Amino acid sequence: MKTEVEELKRAYTQWNSDGDFAFFGTIKFIDGWSINNYIVRKRACYFFNMLDRKVLGQKTVRQGIRLRRMVYIEKGKSRENRHIHFYTKGITAEQNKEIIKQAHKLFGKVTNAYDLQIVGLSKHERIAGYCSKEIDTLETEVLILDCTH
Repeated sequence: MKTEVEELKRAYTQWNSDGDFAFFGTIKFIDGWSINNYIVRKRACYFFNMLDRKVLGQKTVRQGIRLRRMVYIEKGKSRENRHIHFYTKGITAEQNKEIIKQAHKLFGKVTNAYDLQIVGLSKHERIAGYCSKEIDTLETEVLILDCTH
């Protein structure tokens, strides 16, 4: 019998898989060992707001339209080194190209960001469950709702 935590992990995995995302990314911070989830959330929102405006345009963002994405906080093996993982995609192939280009330009504007990695995903890759690995209890918060669209 599956536990509720296993069911939650499976639900996150299915949700990510259903998103059919084009990219998986990671942003690491110089001070990841000393910051809290609140600061990570602020930095993530800042980054993704900039990315939305550059890729979609300010007018579109003001209308409430955002890039599709799921954004997660992870603490790493030590459970102390906070960083962000995300899945995202544009509506068009041109937007997908722009996501890569702009993300690399913009991430340097985020306080203490030191590493950005974005990889393309194929439909067959089994990475959809990656961000659920740190869910230990039903109370574990990994999804950054303010950045997820």
